[in-house]
Parts: sequence; structure tokens; C-alpha cells
Amino acid sequence: MNIALATFFNEEHGMGHLSRLRILLDELHEPNFKKKLYIQYHDNQCLEIAKRYFNNHAEDIVFFNNSELVDLSELDALIIDSIQKPDLLLNKRENIKLISLSPLYEDNNNVDFVISRGKTNVDNNRVNQIIGSEYSVFNNLPIKNDIDDYRLILHIGGGKYREKILLEIISIFIEKRVLPNYQIIYFGAKLFKELNVINKQFSKFTFSINDIIISSGGLSFSEAANSGIKNINFFINEEHMNVRDASLEAYKNVWNVGTLDQFKKINKSNILNNIQNIHVQKYNKCKGANEIVQKIEEILNE
Repeated sequence: MNIALATFFNEEHGMGHLSRLRILLDELHEPNFKKKLYIQYHDNQCLEIAKRYFNNHAEDIVFFNNSELVDLSELDALIIDSIQKPDLLLNKRENIKLISLSPLYEDNNNVDFVISRGKTNVDNNRVNQIIGSEYSVFNNLPIKNDIDDYRLILHIGGGKYREKILLEIISIFIEKRVLPNYQIIYFGAKLFKELNVINKQFSKFTFSINDIIISSGGLSFSEAANSGIKNINFFINEEHMNVRDASLEAYKNVWNVGTLDQFKKINKSNILNNIQNIHVQKYNKCKGANEIVQKIEEILNE
């Protein structure tokens, strides 16, 4: 069977789509599957990021820009994990299966199936929705029990507004003097030289059971909640919140504060009271994309 995976990658959206597709490429190892991932990149900076991210999958990847159309005329299934619709030219065969893995994909009303960890934006009864927390694919955070430092870890997703969001979160804890004895750590390039915060490289970072993780919905929320470490989560906006995996909010290590605007309005006393009510839990490891792959196989064999 010929399977194509596709995404549109730009700076406005995080790395979650690329992460899930990379894991899925590794899981789709059935000998009868011929697979290829098509990544449409917004600009050359996005191209370089995606190339580095998939440097061990060169034979499975096709990169193309906004001006190109990719002909997938011999395709059995197209699996899309994206927000924006990629410019792909399909043939008109009725037996092509269109499968979306993104709850916010802008063309979800025109696919055959949506496989998602939580609610979706679908408003079309013809679309088959397969929803459950078992379809959540995330990275297992490395954790050590012998780190004595108390740290507030800002595990915030990507996107062009990331710097602004980080600054707003840092301000909540500095201006309200919440957890003043905690180190504030964020990942990526050094952005805030004037603030008493520390930047680290995510790929080399080890978490501790003494940490509190701040996450921003999506992939970072799944990783933080399932790590069992204390987790304060917010969503970027109402749309983001409406398609969340609500099952994560039942974890005893999670405090979901709602949207970022709602988080900013909570006073110091309420923040501290809620932090006291969250507790370290058992680590729930991701089992990879096995459940998604099984569903894809069932769909293709119908």
C-alpha cells in the first residue's frame, strides 16, 4: 500500500506535528507499506529546522515550498498532521482514504477520518471521528530523583508568539512573587538577559520530581501531565482549549488554569493554594503511535 504523510510547517505552529510524524514514520514498519512524508515549508528557516529534525529519515522525506504541487496520483491513503492545508495534488480515485491526526486541521470537515486524543473542530457528520487519550503521542521526559533544586520549568510550545508568551508567564511569577525561591528555566535560545531566568537545551535537560512544569496545551501538556511531575497548564486561547484532551485534567499532578488570559488574572494566594493541591504521580509512558497505526491498518483494510 502507498501511504503519504503530509504537513505544512511554519513558524506559527509548534513542533508537535513534526514530532508525531517522526514517531509515526518509525511505527509504520509493515513490509507492505510504502511510505513517504511530504513537508511543505513556509520559508528557508523552517526548511532548515525540519531538515535537522528529520536528519535520520532522509530517504522518507520530500520537502517542497509554497510554489510546488506534489502529485500523489498512485496513493492509497494520505495522513495529514497539520493546521494549515498542504498544497498537494491528488488524483480523483474514490478509494483514497484521507486521515487527519490534528484536531485543529483547517480542512477536517473534508477528510474521511480524524484520529485525535481529544475534541476536534469537525462539524460534518460524514467525517468518522476516532477519539481517545490512547491516541496521544508524546515524548517521555527524562527524570532523575536525586536533583535537590526547586525549579519552575517553562515547557512552552513553539510558534512565533512563543517569546511573548514566555515573558508573560515569567512576569506572573516574578511580579506576584509566587515561588520566589524557585529557579525559572525555559528552553531554547537566550531571550531574557535582563531577567533572573535560566535557558537550557531541551534535548539535554533532565527533569526532577521536585520540579513544577508550566505547559501550554498540546504536546507539552501531554508530556508534562504523563510525566507525573507537578504540572500547571494553560491554553493559548479558547479555540485551543476547546479541542483539548480533557482526560489529562483529571490527573492529580495537573492544575489546568484555563486560557493564558485567565491565568494572568489569578491572584498570588489562589495560585499558591492550587499548587499545594497538586501532587506528584506515577509516570505514564507513551507507548508510541501503536494505537494510531492499528487504526490506520483497520481503515486501509476495510
